[in-house]
Formats: sequence, structure tokens, C-alpha cells
Amino acid sequence: MGHRFQPDCLGGTPLLDHCSETPEGNPDHSEKTMSPSGGKDMAIASVYVSNAEYVEKRSGPNGLITAIDQIVGEAQQLIWIAVPWFYTSRADPWIGSLIKALAARRREGLDVRLFIRPDVSNHKTVNELNLAKVKVFSKKEIIRHIHTKMILSESTLLAVTANITDFDLYRNMNTGMLTHSTAEVEKAIRDFQRLIGPDVLSRQ
Repeated sequence: MGHRFQPDCLGGTPLLDHCSETPEGNPDHSEKTMSPSGGKDMAIASVYVSNAEYVEKRSGPNGLITAIDQIVGEAQQLIWIAVPWFYTSRADPWIGSLIKALAARRREGLDVRLFIRPDVSNHKTVNELNLAKVKVFSKKEIIRHIHTKMILSESTLLAVTANITDFDLYRNMNTGMLTHSTAEVEKAIRDFQRLIGPDVLSRQ
């Protein structure tokens, strides 16, 4: 866990000027975001990630897994995951290692939360994370019909089309965007907070 995602490898393509070189003759397309003080932040990298190469060859790099590993490994304050389905039907070692990593980060003191549908297929994951004191939101009365798939830290957002399941990670082609934009991270945090009621937040 925790390998740094490189935009030009493992299924990622640099959309902005995240690398040391810009194609000759092309303008700098780096995304610039405005800070609260009105000045421009440093260039923010947005990176396209995909498992297409793995799905095509059934081997090799899987950009989705690499991006998730980066967020979980590098987070300093929080890790929030919203996903309808999070389970393995084939005892996949990476999915198992992700569950263990989330439990370990919680023991280190991070605010780890999982927003997930209350379905029997998710029960093993939910039970393991509950035992680790991860905050799991899956009750029908406090979570809406969740379809989004997001993994968030205090500084990074990964929005993807994939569930954390064997099929979506290894068989079905899925893609996503990884961003370090403060503005986009803040928007995602607000959406996470919409998934639960204020009365629930006050008890956490």
C-alpha cells in the first residue's frame, strides 16, 4: 500500500501539466485554482485512471488499484469511501489487504469512514471494519440510495465508475479521475456529509 501514483504509468494519463515536461509547442494546460485569499494555488494535477490495460490482458498494471493504494497510504487525517458494493467473492488478496489497511489506518488515529449499501454481500467487509472501529454508514434510515463511487482523503479525491469488487476491478472496464484540487476535495466532503443526517454526525 502507499505507492505514489505516477500520471504516465499504471493506467494514468496526465491531463494537466503534472510532469516535468510539456509537449513542445503546446500551451501549459495546468489547472489553476483560486485560493480563498484570491491568489492562484500551485498547479493542481488531475489524472485519468483506468483498469483497461489489465482487463484487456488479464495481467499487468491496474490504475484503479494503484490510485486507491496511494490515497489510503498517504492520507494524514481522513479516509472516506462511498461505494455501493465492497466485497470479494473469490478471496481476492488485494481487496482483503485494503480492508486490513483501512483498519490499520483507523488504529493510527485517522478518521476512516465507509458509506455503503445495507446489502448482505457487503456484510463481511462491514463486520471487519466495525471491529476496527471504522465508522460505517449503511443503515437505510441514514443513507440514501448510493450509486456514487468515491475515495477521499484530506487532500485527494478519486471519483471512479468501479465498485470495490472482483468483477469491477478485474473483469469490467472502469475509469476515474484523481485530483488534488482543494476546491474539488471540499465539494466531495460536502456530498459525503449529505449522505447522513445531522443527528448522526453529532453522535460520531
